[in-house]
Formats: sequence, structure tokens, C-alpha cells
Amino acid sequence: MVVAAAITLTIFLFLVYTSSQYASFVDKAFHLGHDDVEIEFHHAYFTPTKDVITPIDENYKIDGDKICADVKPNSVVLLVPSLIQDVEIRTRLRKSWLGSLATGDWPGVKLEYEFRVAFIFGKGETIADDQFLDTENSVYGDIVQGSFVDSYFNLTRKTLFGLKWVTKFCKGAKYVMKIDVDTFVNVPKLFEKVSYFDDSVDGKIFGRLWEKTTPHRSGKWVIGYKEYPAKYYPPYCDGPIYVISASAVPKLVYTSEHMPYFHLEDVFVTGIAARISNVNRIDLLPNVEFRNEPEWVCSFKTDADERPVHLADSEFSMDQIEQIWRCMKEGPTMSNYYTYYRGYFGQYLFVTGLMLVVLSVMYVCVISHTKK
Repeated sequence: MVVAAAITLTIFLFLVYTSSQYASFVDKAFHLGHDDVEIEFHHAYFTPTKDVITPIDENYKIDGDKICADVKPNSVVLLVPSLIQDVEIRTRLRKSWLGSLATGDWPGVKLEYEFRVAFIFGKGETIADDQFLDTENSVYGDIVQGSFVDSYFNLTRKTLFGLKWVTKFCKGAKYVMKIDVDTFVNVPKLFEKVSYFDDSVDGKIFGRLWEKTTPHRSGKWVIGYKEYPAKYYPPYCDGPIYVISASAVPKLVYTSEHMPYFHLEDVFVTGIAARISNVNRIDLLPNVEFRNEPEWVCSFKTDADERPVHLADSEFSMDQIEQIWRCMKEGPTMSNYYTYYRGYFGQYLFVTGLMLVVLSVMYVCVISHTKK
């Protein structure tokens, strides 16, 4: 009977193993690296229309025509979506790492690229908002404003507005980098990696690549089948930071205007539109998923072997971004070391305390058993 049970268990485990291997094979064959099957199955959705059905706004309230004046072949245009009310954030960014990029002054490094910064906006809710932004632009000259409604639903429209602006005013730039205001990037080290790849006619998008993600069919972030019919999204780059080679930008803009509007910006621009436009996506930031977990604000600074711990991360407060930037310029302070190692000491004390409790319980049990 024991032998029969063993044979039954062996057969069961074999079937489980083979079924999982088959499922894995099917999954890899028909999705990972072969998303053409998904595309072909939903051919109608992934086929751009002949006519423009989603025009990108070109009615500029502020056209930012001076931002890319005399743009050079080694220029990188930074598109930074912002809200009018976040004036303090923009001011502090200009005084920290974005300002240093614009002036070509990065701590300890000679920048190989020239950087042009453009804050991107939709129209204000009031005339006073637009007047405020116009005044701010007269001081800094780094603002581009369209006439579309500035809302979460229009984030895709906002990014595409910026990309189309690049095709008109920044011809000759080499790359476009889209970043969120709560993001920090070790820019020289990032572009060292980008430079490893030769540009192509089709172009490339570099970032943190998400693969085999599925649309939410219910809940707050619901995407209906009419809006997106396929089971999986094409591989796409994480929204807070990605770099697009200039040769890809006109293709993305063209495709977007011939596709139905889709409000998830990173999924559409770097996934759907990129896939239709034959723009390659490169997973260049495999460790950007930390999402502001590390306490060590100096993790972006290179170590003794010139190896950065972090290339890019997001969801920082402005205070944290300024601390990171201060460390990039001046190195870690005693306070930084204390904050960093405090976590390790806390874990050490917890484990030590837990071991003491276990040993105490064991000691009491032994003593009680001995007395019996």
C-alpha cells in the first residue's frame, strides 16, 4: 500500500511539473518576445487609421521657442510635466539638479550632452493662472503651455503635446527624456548606458521595462475591452523616467494621432504607440522599482569604484531630492550615515532580542523539566 501511494504521488508530481512546464512554454512562446501573436489577434485595434482621429494640440499659449534655440546635435531635451500651482517645486528643481543640467554643471563630471529643460503645462483653470505662468516664464524662459485641459485623464495628451513640440522647435536634438517632478536621475551615468546602444532608423526608448502586464478590467483603474481589447499590454517603460531617441519621436507622434485616445500615458506612448511604430524598448533601469524605500539619500552618488547604487528613482519629496543633490555635490554627512545605519542597528537589536527571548524560554523549559 505504501508503494502504491508513493507511485501515485510520483505520478501526481510529474503531471504538475509537466503541466507547469507546458504553461510556461506556451506563455513564453505566445507572449514574452512574441507579442506579435497578441497584435495579430487584435489586428484592427493595432492598425492606425488613415485619417487623424486624435489630433495633438498645437495651440500654444506659451510656445517656448527660445528653449531649443541653437540646439546642438548632442542635445537632450527634458520634458517635465508640471501643474501651475507647483511653482515652489519648479523653483527648487531649478536651484538643484535640473538647473545644473541646464547650465552644464554636474558635480565632478564633464557632461557629454547639452541639456534643455522644458516644463509642460495645459491651460490654467482661470485667466489668473495663465497670467501667473506667463510671468514665471518671463523670468525663467523654460515653459511650454498648450490649450488642453490639464487633468490626470489628459496625461497622455500632455506628454504627446510635449513630444510634438520637440518635433517643431527642437529639430536636431539627439534624445528626449521625460521625467516626473518627484524623480531624481543620475544623468551622466544613465546616458553612459544609453550611449552603449547605436541609434537606428526605428529609434529606441530606454527605461524600466514592464512586461506581461494586464489591463484592470474592474475597479478604480478600469480599462474596458472596447478601450483596449488585448489580454496583455505590449512591453512598456515606467512613466516617471524614460529616454526616447530623437528618431523615434516623429513616429510616436504620427501613430498617436492615428489611434484612439488612451489615458495611461506610459502604456500608450512607450508601449502601444511604440509597438505599432516598431520602436524598440530597452530595459535600462532594472532597479528603479525601489520607489523611495531606501533611507540612504546618497545612494545616487558613485562609490569608490565609480559604480552608482541608483541610476533613477521616483516618488521623492522635494526635501529628499535636495538632500540627494546635496550629497551628490558634497558627499555624505554624519547625519546621512546615522540615518542609513540606524536601520541596520534596529534590525540587529530586534534579532538579538528575539534570540534572547527564545533562549530564555528554552532555559525555563529545561529548568522545569530538570525539577520534575
